[in-house]
Amino acid sequence: MYHPPATCVSDSLVRHRKRFGMHSSALSEVFWEVLTSFELHNRRLLSIRPNLLQRRANLYSECITSLGAPLDRCIGFLDCTKVRMTRPGGRNLNQQCAYSGHKRMHCLIYQTITTPDGLIFSLYGPETGCRHDMTLFNESQWENQLADVL
Repeated sequence: MYHPPATCVSDSLVRHRKRFGMHSSALSEVFWEVLTSFELHNRRLLSIRPNLLQRRANLYSECITSLGAPLDRCIGFLDCTKVRMTRPGGRNLNQQCAYSGHKRMHCLIYQTITTPDGLIFSLYGPETGCRHDMTLFNESQWENQLADVL
C-alpha cells in the first residue's frame, strides 16, 4: 500500500485547518496514522469475505442477469475512484507518481468491488494516481481470490 509523504495533503484538509487549529500537514499525518491503524486492526473487513460471497453469489448473479447483462456469472461491479489531493512537496518523483495524466490532477486511487445491493464488497488502495485501473486489479489479486471462492 502506498503511504504518501506528509506533504501530500488533501484539498479538504487545507479547508479544515482553522476548524481543527492544526496545519494541514499535521492533519494529514493524523489522517494517515488513523487509516494505517484501521487497516491493521480491520484487515478482514477490507478483503473479500468468502463465506458471505458464497452465500450470495447466486442471488447477485441472477439479479444482474435479469437486468439484461450478457454475463451469466457477474456478481458485482469493479470501480476505481481517484481522490484529489494537493501537489506533493519534495522531490519531483513524488509529484510524478501522484499525478494522473488522464484526470489532469494529483490524486490517490482506490478500487472497489460493489454488489448489486450497494455493498462495497472489497476495497484495495490507496495507490498513487499515476497507476492504471488494470494494474490495480492485477495487484489486488481479486481474480485469483474470486476463482477460489466461486
